[in-house]
Amino acid sequence: MQEADLSVDGYDVSMLQDDPLIDLAYGADVAAALEGAGVRVMQNEYELLNLDGTELMLVGVDDAWAGRADPPPEVPETDAFTIYMIHEPGARADWDADLILSGHLHGGQFSAPGLEVIKDLGIVDIQGFCNQGETPAFITRGIGSSSMIEQDLRFGTPPEIVVINPSVPIDGADVMRA
Repeated sequence: MQEADLSVDGYDVSMLQDDPLIDLAYGADVAAALEGAGVRVMQNEYELLNLDGTELMLVGVDDAWAGRADPPPEVPETDAFTIYMIHEPGARADWDADLILSGHLHGGQFSAPGLEVIKDLGIVDIQGFCNQGETPAFITRGIGSSSMIEQDLRFGTPPEIVVINPSVPIDGADVMRA
């Protein structure tokens, strides 16, 4: 990732495409299964939605670690609230967005002493709201895990499903403010 250009104008992660650990066929199978279940998988594309008279721009950026992230350059300028969705938080740029949503790290997947300290020092963004750069980001712990030694592992970082709704509180939910 150190060789990647994460600037808005020159964004390029293509040098990561040759990683032998990347399983593009598996990724394609996951995308097909999601789409088969009615989920719209956005890979380097955008959609302007009209939600009861309020416009929302969603921009989906493909997997950076697979070298496939290539944000669409033709995203129109609009007054709509704009959300970029990218898997890896470390591969985000200061796109013209109101919010960037990300996952990938699963909250660190393992809770260890000192992990929050390096997050608080701005060394790495692990979970929650992050304000490095000009565009605020939210990194969810998600519901996944890492597979090591053929075991799915997650310790001390409970899975989460995040609902971001600026106007309607949800009974029983933890409320965080950016």
